Amino acid sequence: MPPRRLVNRVGGDVRTYRSTPGPEAEEPVDYEPPSFPLSAEAINNIQKLSNGRDASDLWSTYKDQVKEALRNLGHSVYDMNDRVKQQQRALAKMQADRAKHGTEKSDDEEKLEQHITALQSEVDELTQRSEFAVRTCIDRNNAIEDDKTILGDLYTQSHANFHQRRCRGDEDNVEAPAESVLTALQQQRAEKNSHWASLENRRKYAQHNDYIAFKKLWHDGAVGDDGPPLADSSKWFKPDGAPVMVALGSSRGPAEDESDEDIAVAREVVSLNCPLTLRPLEEPYSNTKCKHTFEKDAIKDYLRNATSQVQCPQTGCAEIFSWRTFRDDFYLDQAVLRRIQRAKQAKDNDEMDDDSDEDE
Repeated sequence: MPPRRLVNRVGGDVRTYRSTPGPEAEEPVDYEPPSFPLSAEAINNIQKLSNGRDASDLWSTYKDQVKEALRNLGHSVYDMNDRVKQQQRALAKMQADRAKHGTEKSDDEEKLEQHITALQSEVDELTQRSEFAVRTCIDRNNAIEDDKTILGDLYTQSHANFHQRRCRGDEDNVEAPAESVLTALQQQRAEKNSHWASLENRRKYAQHNDYIAFKKLWHDGAVGDDGPPLADSSKWFKPDGAPVMVALGSSRGPAEDESDEDIAVAREVVSLNCPLTLRPLEEPYSNTKCKHTFEKDAIKDYLRNATSQVQCPQTGCAEIFSWRTFRDDFYLDQAVLRRIQRAKQAKDNDEMDDDSDEDE
């Protein structure tokens, strides 16, 4: 390379400089995030987060809030659909009276028809949103259980790696390679989320206690006590996963062999008396297998006192239960509870009417 000549404009002298070649540039390397083995304290913190007392309180608080949301969604959907049903019955009565007397449609009847049309459209939309919210709550609960499992696995793996490093004498060596716990957490979460998303809605929700309780409240609010029974859970979702909406206002007359204390639920006759105590139900617990309903304390004692698996106490039922799977199999049946409350209210009203007749 020829020398370069630089001129000093102030002094006028000319100086010659020779450039020297610098070192060749190094090839760039791929960035790798720093990786450090977990300390014993960090590992213990993972264990506490997985199953410690503080963490358990946190999990329980979150799940209690989700449970309360599910309860409110179920009762809200029942009340909305029941309101439409009551309005439809009022309209049917007006139409029957008009047909009986041969009169023309009144302005009140016309307004009620318009009101029902608008109300039913709004209730349908809110019911769909509520149904989606219920499935979202179930998804959240499933994610909580997955996180607890993942954290437990991470603790077991990290604890084993720590003891291996201790045996090698390098537990304090920050240069020792170790898998990022955060990366492992993200990977396992992604795997479990992918697995859950791959399941059909029928499998995820139709056998889930929270969805069953919601579906029964929804059905009872829409069709009433004298309506058709709730369809089998295998028909609650379409092949594409979309939920099957309950038709409002469908009804049938009561069967001749049905007493006032018997109700039809999912093609099963469920008495409002507990088969174990033979007393009226106060806290009805149904199950996902045979659909029979029992008083909560009675069925818990029945299963707890059994040495292992035991047959359903309902006469003629061959389903098998165990105390170990009580929480998975049984749930508080809000739909039956509603019917118990309505039966009590009807009984109180009848007694008041009888007292009024006696006073007259």
